[in-house]
Amino acid sequence: MWVGFIRVTRTARALAALGLLGGACTAAHHDCYESRRCPETAADDGGSNGEHDPGNAGSAGQVDLEPGTADGAGAAGWRETSANTTTPAGPPRVLSVTPSDGAIGVAQDTRIVIAFSRAMDTAATELAYESDDLPATSLRFSWDERGTTLTLSPRTPLEYAAGPAGAAGAAASPAFPALVYHYGFDARAADELGHSLASVHFTFSTLRRASLELLAESERTGNWTSGEGEGIHNCLRTPKAGYEPTVCIGDDINNVRYSGLLSFDLSALPHTISQFTSARLLASALVHGAPDQLGASQLEHVAYGELGEAALTSRPISPPSQLFVAANLIDRAQLALNLDVAGAVADDFVNRASRGERSQYRLAFAKVWANDHWDDVELPTSAIRLALGYLVP
Repeated sequence: MWVGFIRVTRTARALAALGLLGGACTAAHHDCYESRRCPETAADDGGSNGEHDPGNAGSAGQVDLEPGTADGAGAAGWRETSANTTTPAGPPRVLSVTPSDGAIGVAQDTRIVIAFSRAMDTAATELAYESDDLPATSLRFSWDERGTTLTLSPRTPLEYAAGPAGAAGAAASPAFPALVYHYGFDARAADELGHSLASVHFTFSTLRRASLELLAESERTGNWTSGEGEGIHNCLRTPKAGYEPTVCIGDDINNVRYSGLLSFDLSALPHTISQFTSARLLASALVHGAPDQLGASQLEHVAYGELGEAALTSRPISPPSQLFVAANLIDRAQLALNLDVAGAVADDFVNRASRGERSQYRLAFAKVWANDHWDDVELPTSAIRLALGYLVP
């Protein structure tokens, strides 16, 4: 009798643990009949508030089930694995890639991140990697602790396609194509359980490195003086016959101070520029007299509308920089200006709507030298240009 009683009691406890005795599996636990994952009741968890206790004798030997198989009680869709873990059935999949498949405008320092649906056989997956554009030897492979995320770090920066933007096609996008990278994995890639990954392949394209030269705007590039308006002789936008439009910086025979004003129209640039890699203000110049006596020379980043008094007195956007080296200002010397204005151009591009799609500059010496002689540096307007390098998708 005692033996039989003990067996019945053990059976009852087993059934109660599965929720099949005394209504332990209620309507609220309907799904447990399919999954065999009934929430534990107060009767069998000893008041543990439904939290699973790995040390509870009633849960010893618990196994999880994986989708894709059926257990003995008809629970389809789960396969037995190690305790307290579940692994989806079927072959592994790539859940996501970064950059996304087909992405454009990828930066050269980008790392490729691939997320898999389950822990992978890392060695097999690395061997399965394939790419003619980005071979395995050019990459560093690293995995997260779970073996589900692979990061590919290029050993050297990715390459950019490069070419001239061309004035005609610059506003929309440079005409030359971007460089496309292809990569993927063949069927040798597998998860830790040996399930093969279906062959997959992805692409992305890097930024394009474009270059463009902008000529100075004739209507907004010239001079303004402290007493003669625009100036005299060749220091005019429309000088008399025999003179070439010239930007004059210094003073004239009447001891009038001249400041040069340069304007460039940025509307030809595509609005998709992600970064300016360079911006150089280029010009040729001829020295007259002794402008080294005029004090420090400076280049100021400004914003103005029309050429006039307002342009002469407009507040600089940023601190001025040196324009000329005094030792080079020898009478009749020919100079070549090559000034870095990348910061100014980038700022103008960001604020192009409020600045009329222009990048503008003021060039001047600190004072005049009252010697009744021309002491200036003269820049032919036709040779003034803004050489730009930038990146676009």
